[in-house]
Amino acid sequence: MNKESFNLEQIKTSKYGEYFVHLQNIIEKQDRELLINKKVIQILSHGHRKDFKQLLTELLDYFKNDQFSSVRIVVQNKNLHFGDISIAEGIGINCGEYAYLDEQVEGQLGKPGILYISDTTRIHSIKFVSGNQFPKTILGITLGNGTDKLGMIWFACEDQKNFTKFESDSLVALVEACTSVIQECIEWNENYINLSFRNEILDLVYFPVFILSRNDVMFSNLAVKQIFKKTLERINEKEDFIKKIWGLKTEKDNTISLNDRDYQIKFVDSIQNFRELFRAVILMDDTISQQQKDYISLVIDSISQGLRSPLNLILGSIKMLPLVGDVNDHQKNYLNSIQHKTEDSLAIVEELLDLERVIKNSGLRIQEIEVKSLIDISSALVGHLTNQKRISILNKTSNSDELIKVDKVLFTQALANIFEYAIGQTGLGGEIGFVAENQAEKWCITINDSGNGLSQVEVDRLNSYEILHEIPSGLLLVRSIINFHGGTFKIQSSLGKGNTYIIEIPKK
Repeated sequence: MNKESFNLEQIKTSKYGEYFVHLQNIIEKQDRELLINKKVIQILSHGHRKDFKQLLTELLDYFKNDQFSSVRIVVQNKNLHFGDISIAEGIGINCGEYAYLDEQVEGQLGKPGILYISDTTRIHSIKFVSGNQFPKTILGITLGNGTDKLGMIWFACEDQKNFTKFESDSLVALVEACTSVIQECIEWNENYINLSFRNEILDLVYFPVFILSRNDVMFSNLAVKQIFKKTLERINEKEDFIKKIWGLKTEKDNTISLNDRDYQIKFVDSIQNFRELFRAVILMDDTISQQQKDYISLVIDSISQGLRSPLNLILGSIKMLPLVGDVNDHQKNYLNSIQHKTEDSLAIVEELLDLERVIKNSGLRIQEIEVKSLIDISSALVGHLTNQKRISILNKTSNSDELIKVDKVLFTQALANIFEYAIGQTGLGGEIGFVAENQAEKWCITINDSGNGLSQVEVDRLNSYEILHEIPSGLLLVRSIINFHGGTFKIQSSLGKGNTYIIEIPKK
């Protein structure tokens, strides 16, 4: 029943007519209240995992009403100063013309609350643009609860001088609902930004790291993209993978077979409050069995025996030569040099092929070594190449006596590999510079060659973590050794000015 279908003249007794009018007013009021409550519920159930501007546009649809000439929603950035607007959206014919009211309404609102101006002609604190039409009534409501202020929503009316209490209470209820959704959207986006930042860090982790909902992969690091790329691209395989993860119990250790490999599953307990919605998972490759470790041991023993034997034979022969016949001083010096280098090579073989280094811990044997000793050993390893091209390796470090903590064998090999690549980039008679800087929390080692330099495309390829098959094996080994030390390796270049190789390792 509504007023249009209701005819008061049909009721002969005025007393009953008044009763039906009263009843009709009650029904209309309840209808309005139900409509507002429905809008509040719709707002509170609104999805907040979306673009912020899109969310504001959708929320404004709930305020559409012929009585408002303009509605504007303003959300502030907490890091900005008074009056600065992070983002604003509006609806209504004159919304753009009234945008200048943003700062003025904010100034009048102050702390979270309500600003109600029923006749703007009597208020001198609100300034209007000369020559423009301005509203008769302004209602401003703060977005926020308590002392926390997110922004505001203001309503402008040109045809009425006041709001009824029901109208203002209804708008306050809608704005409070908007506050909750906007707050959730801000928190969601902040978490998403933090997640993107963590992504840059987790891309350096060798283990695949996932955050999964029941239906999709919400986050994955670079290791995931490299190892499970095909699985994630195939819908059926992707769904099966997600079901497998959700079928595991989080409170116990789990293993799972994927792509013919066995993985140990680690669940991240720090998000246990969201465990029903999301699962943070680390997959640790557990394919190497004890049998495979025994096989590695056998191979290492075989290789080490094959390398030790000829080196020991060379040492024995060198020691026997003086017993066979006379050796002059020049020959003695030459033999001594060969003996020392062979003994050094034998020591390196013993250390590199030690099974404990391969299987346990990180494989590193950290020790203190002078910077000068590092450059001497690594440059000696490529001495035959520098002699052929008459290239000089210059140590330009200001204090070469300083001690750096690294794995001596592996780190000198990394430097030698860089020198070898730099020699290939450098012409006859060129030079390679070496500088080691002792900074506050890290060592920064810079190596420069005097070649023609590389194009930006080539530099990007050499620094890439995706097209590894196109990177020279020597530089890949450098990257692995530096990563094992917890550091980074990258290449910079300018055409015609040579290449720069940069190693940064944290202090242990």
